[in-house]
Amino acid sequence: MKDHADITDESQKQMLLAYFDPYAEAFNSKRECLTAFVGFDFSAYESVVKLPIEQRETAFEAAFLKRIESACDLFAAKLSASSFKDIPVHFFLIPFPDIAEFRSMFFQKLGVTSD
Repeated sequence: MKDHADITDESQKQMLLAYFDPYAEAFNSKRECLTAFVGFDFSAYESVVKLPIEQRETAFEAAFLKRIESACDLFAAKLSASSFKDIPVHFFLIPFPDIAEFRSMFFQKLGVTSD
């Protein structure tokens, strides 16, 4: 972080570095949280693209919110029963027409095999 911070304002950079320095006072105000990016197959893409363009956003949003409701309930139940129950977790639920295809392209871009 120290070597690769993309911050032009030196005072902001020093403030951020102090926040992560375990010997600095600012470190004591640090709050832990977890973040998870969850990609999933979302079959609604197929039906949404067949709609008139002016209806697509509303239809997609409705289908997405319906789909993620059960996922959020499942995540909440699993987290409540885990050792992470007292740590905030932020989930980014990202729908894909084909998650396997995305994963393959992502690994290819990284130069990693996806076996």
